[in-house]
Amino acid sequence: MNRAQPQAALRAVVVDDEVPARLRLRSLLEVVGGVDVVAEAGSVDAALQAVEGESPDAAFLDIEMPRANGFQFLERLDPTHRPLVVFVTAHEEYARRAFEVDAADYLLKHNLARLAPAVEHAVAGARMHRARLAADRELQASRRRLS
Repeated sequence: MNRAQPQAALRAVVVDDEVPARLRLRSLLEVVGGVDVVAEAGSVDAALQAVEGESPDAAFLDIEMPRANGFQFLERLDPTHRPLVVFVTAHEEYARRAFEVDAADYLLKHNLARLAPAVEHAVAGARMHRARLAADRELQASRRRLS
């Protein structure tokens, strides 16, 4: 008998400086299903540590946070370890910039009706994203060996 393998959960980190916003998003992700929140972070520095320690498939990322914003988080990440990014923010005006930095999706906090499709999109893209990151790491390793 040929049974389909169950799809592994999307491993994600939730990044928002507001605790209630993190709790709400985590709760909604549990309802949607298919996401294993492996870490939460209230700042860019904590998010960087979470990504380094957990190697998540995705980051559900706020933009405006104290000391550093979501775009600065992306700039500081090692590109070979960058998770898929779904921005979850209260600010419409960053949408264009979000897609310029290859965000998988852009959701507004006051209207998370698109959360389920965003998760489906992220789950579908996670396998390809992991393969691309692995290829990038192998390419860098090959270049170091040749240097």
